[in-house]
Order: sequence, then C-alpha cells, then structure tokens
Amino acid sequence: MVKTDKSQSQTLRDISLALGNDMRTVIAPVVATAAIAAVTHDYYKEYVGVGWYTVAYVVAALGLGILAAWLLGPLNGRLILRAIEKDYGPKTRAHVFKVLNDARPGDRISIDFDSIARSNGENK
Repeated sequence: MVKTDKSQSQTLRDISLALGNDMRTVIAPVVATAAIAAVTHDYYKEYVGVGWYTVAYVVAALGLGILAAWLLGPLNGRLILRAIEKDYGPKTRAHVFKVLNDARPGDRISIDFDSIARSNGENK
C-alpha cells in the first residue's frame, strides 16, 4: 500500500468509522446534542418566540452534534485499538493501525484479526 499523509487523529477517526459501532460513533453525540438543545430551546422559547429562532436552533443542534461526533472520533478509535490490543496483542494493534493509516479513501479493507494475530505470534 502507498503511504498517505494522514494525521494520527484522522487515522483514529477512520478506525472509529470502519470498525466502530455507529451508535457510539455518530448517533449518540447527535442525539445527546439534540436533547440538550431541545431542553434549552423549551426554556428560552417563551422569551424569544418561535419561527426562525426554532429553525436556527435545530440547525445549530445538528451542527454541534456532527461536530461532537467528529471530535469524539479519535477517542473512539483509541478505545477500539485498546480493545484490539487487549484481545489480540500489541503487534496486531499496530498492524491494524498501519493498514488503516495506509488506506486511501474509498479503499475496501478486509481485516481478519485472528490471522493477523497468528502471523504476529500473538495467539490467545
């Protein structure tokens, strides 16, 4: 594979999206932000009314949710790599990181953790 110029955060975000749970990676931050926005909107709407304010609030809540998901992506990637290291070993973790670091956008990747662990001598 060809080496790409990705940052570690981007690679961790890719790991989170490729190997992670969509609920924890994307849906939970968006729903949590929307819930917080709904509560604050209910508090302030009696003072400012409804209309464009409500539309702006919905757009801001979705934007903040997407931003939160983007910021939490590297954390989720680290958690996934930590679980791989715990289950298979540090060499398997490093190999998975390297494969996803070297991958280009749109590449289809197949990762067989058991065979990677065996090839690195990390049988459990």
